Order: sequence, then structure tokens, then C-alpha cells
Amino acid sequence: MLGRIVHRGSDSSGTWQEGPVSLGHRRLAVCDISATGAQPSACACGRSVFSYNGGQVNFPELRLWLSGARSI
Repeated sequence: MLGRIVHRGSDSSGTWQEGPVSLGHRRLAVCDISATGAQPSACACGRSVFSYNGGQVNFPELRLWLSGARSI
């Protein structure tokens, strides 16, 4: 499955499987190659698993807002 999308990213990959359901993820680190960002990722309770495909273009401003340093 991941071999078909290897062009999507060469920096990391991950899989998750439970019963007949499988998730696969390929990652190309564009902004921060040191970030872990391991996916697929499970929520803390383990009830949900996700694989996110997208980017947050305003992440510097969002990080400041979430830390309480400024308001949007």
C-alpha cells in the first residue's frame, strides 16, 4: 500500500492495522525535518486513530496564540 505513494514523502512512514482496517502514511518534511510527527497517530485513550494529510500554513502565529503569548 505505501509503495504506491512513496512519491508523497521519503522522510518517514508508518502503518496501523486492526482487524480488516489498515492506515498507512508517508511524510515529506518540508518545514521542519526534525519534527517527529509520527503517523498514523492514536488519541490518548486509544479509541481513535488518524492520519493527517495537510499543512498548517499559519503555524507560527497559531503556536503563539495557543501558548497565550498573543491573541488572534
